[in-house]
Amino acid sequence: MTVLSILSGEWEIALADETAGGNAVAGLSMISHVSGTTVVSSNTLYSAVADAVDEYAAMAFINPMLPTTPEAYTLENGYFMPDSSTNFLDGGAISTTAQDGEVLSIAYTDTVADFDSGDIGRQVIGGTTTDSGTLLDFETLPDGTKIAWIRPDDPVTDLFDDNNETLTCTGDSGTGNCTSTAVSTTGEQLWSNIQVIGGIATNSEVYVVQDKTKLAQWWTTDPTASLGIIDILVRVKRDGTLIANGEVEVFSRRYTALYDNFALDVSGGGRAALPLATADDPNNTTGYWYATWNLGTGSTMQVGDILTNDTQTGTFAIVTAVSDGVATGNFEYYLVGDLAEWANGDG
Repeated sequence: MTVLSILSGEWEIALADETAGGNAVAGLSMISHVSGTTVVSSNTLYSAVADAVDEYAAMAFINPMLPTTPEAYTLENGYFMPDSSTNFLDGGAISTTAQDGEVLSIAYTDTVADFDSGDIGRQVIGGTTTDSGTLLDFETLPDGTKIAWIRPDDPVTDLFDDNNETLTCTGDSGTGNCTSTAVSTTGEQLWSNIQVIGGIATNSEVYVVQDKTKLAQWWTTDPTASLGIIDILVRVKRDGTLIANGEVEVFSRRYTALYDNFALDVSGGGRAALPLATADDPNNTTGYWYATWNLGTGSTMQVGDILTNDTQTGTFAIVTAVSDGVATGNFEYYLVGDLAEWANGDG
């Protein structure tokens, strides 16, 4: 069993002999982010992988990754990467080769018990087909569909081609006990690298829409940057099929600022620049919420202050007017972030 730890332990390479359960046959052959919050470039990841597989322990195994261009890298020989791992990459696209038939995705519902992280590397059995394979990952797509990624024990016969069978890894000391809702699909994947450039108003967020769905935000917006306001990887191909024809659209929309958006076909992979330009709107300077506080301490509240909410994390208030008596007072504000309305008693 061979796992190589790289990049200060935040990433791992599970080689072709690595499994978690006693019954699993197909090895993981996977590069994944396992801990920490550091974002590294795709080139940095490739360099770490290349150094690691030169070690003696990996010499008997096929190569996991190669560079295509300085801004595009390929997982070769059927190697897999969870979509969630690409949240910690920037600066270059990632694509796959030889996953067609070697990696299957299956839509499912968690009828009894959903898969959990401890199931990865364990054998999954199809209750009707008796097909078997090793669980690589599971995720929820932006439309809410749950997907299990499985490396079949035999790519020719283990097809998981029943649209209503149990998918269990309980026989391999796992937890998952689910039911398929479609036959498996397979094919290559592509994560294009998008970089937003230009200039946007302070306290703004950039969000991304793909296939008419706003993607859950994992990135940090830097409104002070002219290059790389955001720099992220977005999956634009799954199972060999382009998502929304490979088009993504970026938006910057903040109350009291002018709006902008830009759409681009990024199906070619590589690194794409999407421009945005916003600025404060001098004709819209007032907040749309009003609140009072008590039991206040500390410094005086000022117009322009950014308030956090300990009760509702991820939403922030920008103060537009204030009457401050320190211990008590009232203020007008607008929200940025996830825009969840603040409630009585929040602090």
